[in-house]
Amino acid sequence: MKHSLTKGIICLKDKLNIEYRICVIEYFLNEDETFEYRFYPNYEVIDLLDSDLFQGIPGLNLDLKKEVYIRKNIVPVFISERVPLKNREDYYELLQKVNMTFMDPIEFLIKSKERYSGDKFYLINYDKPKTVNIDEVKGKANVFGVIKIILQNIASNNQVYLDGNKINNSITFKTLRYLYKMQYKNLKDKQKEGICIAKNEGHYQGRKEKYVDILAFYDLLEKVKNKDLTNKQAAQLLGISIDKYYRTKKKLQNKNDTLLQTKIFKLF
Repeated sequence: MKHSLTKGIICLKDKLNIEYRICVIEYFLNEDETFEYRFYPNYEVIDLLDSDLFQGIPGLNLDLKKEVYIRKNIVPVFISERVPLKNREDYYELLQKVNMTFMDPIEFLIKSKERYSGDKFYLINYDKPKTVNIDEVKGKANVFGVIKIILQNIASNNQVYLDGNKINNSITFKTLRYLYKMQYKNLKDKQKEGICIAKNEGHYQGRKEKYVDILAFYDLLEKVKNKDLTNKQAAQLLGISIDKYYRTKKKLQNKNDTLLQTKIFKLF
């Protein structure tokens, strides 16, 4: 019997904008209109998550630690909470918005900008896990950037190697995440300190300086270095002028956090 297959990845992000790819989801639709959903949890990634961010996947008992959870001819809770029913008044309008002529729940959730308000989950296109060698990127980014690369790859269920050793484990991840969070807080504190000094000296007047999201800036800076974006495009995505972009870039590049570097490389 012929069937179609659609695959996606269930994700969520934390406050540091790190994306966790927690579960692969598959949707099989047979020519006789019977269907099947399959969920493949990424337990190594799930173990990285704190309880305040992740309380499980709706409708699945993850305590069973199954390799795959199957739902035949039953719409899982995860899908029913997010995909509009056919009797909804604007059902076909919603399909048109995402350029779809019929409902494929996985494809719809990947394409739709509407999000279920009950949790922070969203879907992305399926991508096979990769093997990443951090030695190849150490010279292409500062320490802060390298930490983010490691965190994001571990959270993406990629196999991460440093000096020939696999470093995918919760202790490494949580230690690096703590240091990354600490450095981000330091940058924010210095920014606030600079504003206070400027105010006291009478230089902080008129229009307020445009706020720059430091984490987003570093993410876009990596894309510029990899030639996925131009500097101008990165500035536009940040909502700042190109002059502001270069000033911010120069300030961040001039920061040399010796203490942080020492702590990071001692880990390895």
